[in-house]
Amino acid sequence: MPAISETATDRGAVFTFTSDSGSSAVAHIVPHDALAPLAPALRSFAEQHRVAFATYRDGAAVEHVRQVAAPLLKATRSAIEAGRTERSAIAEADRVARTVPPSVDMSAAPERRSRYREMDSAAQVRAVQGASLADLAALTKDGNLAYLDPAAFELAERRFVALAQIERTGMMADHAQRPSLDLLTASGPDREAAERAANEVLARFDDRKAAMEAAERSLQSHLAFVAAALDMRPDEALAAVLAA
Repeated sequence: MPAISETATDRGAVFTFTSDSGSSAVAHIVPHDALAPLAPALRSFAEQHRVAFATYRDGAAVEHVRQVAAPLLKATRSAIEAGRTERSAIAEADRVARTVPPSVDMSAAPERRSRYREMDSAAQVRAVQGASLADLAALTKDGNLAYLDPAAFELAERRFVALAQIERTGMMADHAQRPSLDLLTASGPDREAAERAANEVLARFDDRKAAMEAAERSLQSHLAFVAAALDMRPDEALAAVLAA
């Protein structure tokens, strides 16, 4: 008799559908706000599935399971829609993060790129490590037109997004230099502290993007599970979900 089981893990619930033939489909529901409706819906569906196959024979059991699957299909559609909303928000945030702030003068961009183009790879990396926002914008806005070494270009992209974040949000005002044993009368902005804070923001954004990709993989496994449990092809299951 087909069966559904659940296993709790530190990375979310795992639901396994096992068919009469022994084949299986596994839905791993990772922790993510978009996927919140899925685990409760799967638990309810698993109980209905068990009752159906204990009550009806083969084809009749499958037909009954399909009839009672509406809440699961609706929860799946809700999760997909929430995931689409999150992916769209991430894309927009990424677009804004990579936009050159209006305060940056790009008129000398070709000249700025030319200086870096003449450097060897090691010198490019060193220069990028201390580059200004205007230099970084010139180096990254339209692609690698300065023909930077890949490592230097990757660093330039990362630093551009960090410094653009500082410029766009006014983070520098929150990071003033503090008196130290080396300079008790220190004053002015602490640029290194501001860049560290911006990098922490970017790290959280990277985590958000990674979580979205994990949620996508989870949804893919979930849809395969739904298709197997309802004895449908994946495209039929997706059509049923989108029509729910």
